[in-house]
Amino acid sequence: MRSEIIKSNQIFLSQLKNNFDLQDLESVEMNKEAMVNFTKRKLRNWIFIEYYNYFEKTPLIVTLSEIDSFIDGYRIIISDNMIVPIEIGFFHHVLTSELNYLTITKDSPSNFKTKIDYFKEFLVEIKSNFNLIDTLNSDIQHFTIDKSGFDQLFNNRIKGFLDLEELYNRINNLFDKLDKCYFMSLMNFDKQYYIKNYKNGEHAFFDFEEHKNPVVLREYPKDNETYHKAFKTAIVMHLEYRKKVLGWNNFPDEYRQVYEYAESLTNTRNSKQSPNDIPNLIIGDQGDDDNYPKHIFLNKKAFLLFETLNKKMTTHVQLSFLYRIMAEKDNLIVVKDTPFRNWYNNQEYKLQLEYNTKTLEQSKSDDRMTMYNVVKSLIFNE
Repeated sequence: MRSEIIKSNQIFLSQLKNNFDLQDLESVEMNKEAMVNFTKRKLRNWIFIEYYNYFEKTPLIVTLSEIDSFIDGYRIIISDNMIVPIEIGFFHHVLTSELNYLTITKDSPSNFKTKIDYFKEFLVEIKSNFNLIDTLNSDIQHFTIDKSGFDQLFNNRIKGFLDLEELYNRINNLFDKLDKCYFMSLMNFDKQYYIKNYKNGEHAFFDFEEHKNPVVLREYPKDNETYHKAFKTAIVMHLEYRKKVLGWNNFPDEYRQVYEYAESLTNTRNSKQSPNDIPNLIIGDQGDDDNYPKHIFLNKKAFLLFETLNKKMTTHVQLSFLYRIMAEKDNLIVVKDTPFRNWYNNQEYKLQLEYNTKTLEQSKSDDRMTMYNVVKSLIFNE
């Protein structure tokens, strides 16, 4: 049985080697999605060829399934009960070299030269993705905060209240999921892929609100403050390590929301807003009752409320709260998330809503509720 598997694998290997070129680019449509799929097919074949020694004794259908899972975001390949040490950084060089061997014949499509140039530009665009994936699967995958160091961030009272072992594991699990999502966006060479695969379920694996305000610490403000500082420190350690090792100037989308969450753990409590802060918000003249975006807002006062508070919005989560409470609780915004974002992004506002707004539960806080209710009272009770 084992000899038959090896023989079958060797035949398949020979076929791949004999046909591993880019001539079939002729039949690929000239758009990004087609180029992504074409590149992933070539990567699948290259992995089988390059790491054949690991796959030789494994049934072909199992091996190809493992490779496909890796490309789809699983991040590791297991063959014959061993983890295959995949590194794909060299693959970009392979593709670039193969382009030099492409030939344009009289039977080639008329746009083949243009298609080759298009693929060359695509390869330039994605050049760093492969090396980032390798780094993600080596240095990043094995990074954790030392348990003893994590434990020392908290005082004895907090240790008595909270299961720090569980919190430690949840933070590590959070970043494992974030890394997987980032891996998928790199492997698909398209940030929009991240939106579909990550944003719709980003809070399914970590209850941000529960960890931000543990019930057992609510009556102990000093301990709560210590907890927030320690919790923030643990998150920031993960983020800063990735930023350094992966060479980021700014946090990618997958991680930026967690960074904003970490900042909110201390910022909101050090700068609590109260009704006394309201004079800093300049409420504009209501003017003509018909002069407002009627397809977005219920009435002119709703638009004025939004405009007044929007001036103070500096993060995606703040703006998410404003949209959600006006749309879902008070029915002052009359459109769903997508048309609202389309309208918002076409205005001359300082923020851009590039992805779905957070839910009300994910974005609300006592400070935001206070500010919102006070300004709403000032505008609607005039």
